[in-house]
Amino acid sequence: MTTKSATIVGKVVYSAGDGPELEIPRGRCEINATSQDATITWEHGDHAGVAAMPIDRYTTYLSGGAISLDEETPGREPESIAAETMQDDLGFSHRTRRNGEIEILRKQRVVTVLRGAAAREFADEAQRGDEAALQQTMARLTGNYKRGNERMASEHPRNRR
Repeated sequence: MTTKSATIVGKVVYSAGDGPELEIPRGRCEINATSQDATITWEHGDHAGVAAMPIDRYTTYLSGGAISLDEETPGREPESIAAETMQDDLGFSHRTRRNGEIEILRKQRVVTVLRGAAAREFADEAQRGDEAALQQTMARLTGNYKRGNERMASEHPRNRR
């Protein structure tokens, strides 16, 4: 999951819990999309807002033109971009601390912290913008990476019951 800059250009609404639907003001925002939901943050005057919505609702706003991503890929439909993002998302995200360390999170929980050269190398890779490759990198850095031998391991004599 990475943060994308976007602009709200149409009517986009969200619900705060069981409350009424509220409209996100038109203007600049940042969007974090995962395979399950999208979080939109914005500033309007002296106030800042945050809204989370299911990914299908976000995709509807994106394909309907109510949300315009700054870095849309020419020649591709928003639905295909969103579908590709959902397929490649392994649930990892990252954030940079003030001291330059990078936290790698999975499902909003810190899994590991990168420091020094490892943090700088990871930041360089994150700047390239390939989300699928970045998800794979975060999986390898945390040790949460399927190696392809899971089926063979289950058939090993010590694992039979």
